Amino acid sequence: MIYLTLVVFFGFLLVVWFVVELLFRLQKHDSYQHDLRYLWENYKVKKEDMHHPKKK
Repeated sequence: MIYLTLVVFFGFLLVVWFVVELLFRLQKHDSYQHDLRYLWENYKVKKEDMHHPKKK
């Protein structure tokens, strides 16, 4: 019975670890820098066109 409890416990820890890793991976690809780099590399957008013009 104790072995079944340990297997369930470590299985739960493995699932939690997988979900946390997935969330951090999604957060890394959902950032401002990632979007800028994606536009710059794939659509040949100039760096000046990516930023709003500064008001004088």
